[in-house]
Amino acid sequence: MEPSDAAAQETIERVVRAGVAGRAVVVLVTAVRGAGPMVAALNEMGAVRVLVVAAGEGTGPPLDGAVRRIGLGHRATTMTQEVLAAETMTDELTADQHASLDAFDPDRTALVLGGHR
Repeated sequence: MEPSDAAAQETIERVVRAGVAGRAVVVLVTAVRGAGPMVAALNEMGAVRVLVVAAGEGTGPPLDGAVRRIGLGHRATTMTQEVLAAETMTDELTADQHASLDAFDPDRTALVLGGHR
């Protein structure tokens, strides 16, 4: 890594940490199981709580049972279907999914990361 790369990395981490520390964070991803590293990083940066909203379960190691999540139940058999599902994943939430979001962030001040629009 070049010295300038290390400095840029430190700057990015400092800015992200400042935006995340002390806040609730909602992460929009295509697969729940792929969110583990991001959830760990957000927790390390001081997020007070993290909610993962995902189009589907995905593959890989399961998330810690303490991680809050909303699975939207989309099933994709091709990458194209997965991308299209991700782009519209929050367009038609059920009443239960809305209630879960409201319970997680009742004052609607959470930082939302991800999404395609």
